[in-house]
Amino acid sequence: MRKQNYEGGHVKNVANAKEAVLRYTYLGTRYNPTNPDLSVASMNALIAQAEAVLDALGISEPLLDLRLKERAAAFRPLNRRVTRMVNVYEASGNDPLLLTKLRSIANDIKGIRATPKPKPVVNADGSVTGPNTISTAQTSFDLKLANFDKFIKTLQTDTAFEANEADLKKAALLAMHAGMESTNTAVNVAEPAVDNDRIERDRVLYAEPGGLVPMMLRSKVYTKGAFGSDSPEYKQVSGIEFRRAKKRR
Repeated sequence: MRKQNYEGGHVKNVANAKEAVLRYTYLGTRYNPTNPDLSVASMNALIAQAEAVLDALGISEPLLDLRLKERAAAFRPLNRRVTRMVNVYEASGNDPLLLTKLRSIANDIKGIRATPKPKPVVNADGSVTGPNTISTAQTSFDLKLANFDKFIKTLQTDTAFEANEADLKKAALLAMHAGMESTNTAVNVAEPAVDNDRIERDRVLYAEPGGLVPMMLRSKVYTKGAFGSDSPEYKQVSGIEFRRAKKRR
């Protein structure tokens, strides 16, 4: 909900800019700032740029959401699939050493530690010292893909083994990996597009000194100076709000 409110703030800024500029337009030649960037024509050009970047985000963001959902759906069966494969291979009675390798790789895929995580140590002075360890939970999509590839190649070394279950056959696992890789690549393509569109949005709307919001705020200052704080000309735009971008942490 917070994200929706924040995204809606960009649209509101553009809508408010259009309202303010329309009011300046009605003032005709009486609205006559010395700064050409505050002219009606210049601000209409900025509004057009802002609408264009918001339109671009209106395309790239839903596409990214779709790609993320597709990737999540493709990766969702992975943990259960490799667990079943390990159990089926174990039941076959084939190579015990290979079984150990498969089980270890499956644990990597699922982000299961081979050994329990060391507990923090409470010192005599009451301070707590955490263990200097690196997490073995390999849960990122890229690592899952790499480990699943390793899992399949390890299984393929036993050329005499083939599961009877259709979705556990080596060809089925390879097809599953290919599908997962495709969805992961699609996300990796879509994410930079959204990032670049957001950068452009922030530049056009909020960059100092020439972004849309800074210029609109400056136009209100000009109107206040030109007509007076108690003038009807200023009062018709004084209540139109423009919100600056929140700083990213």
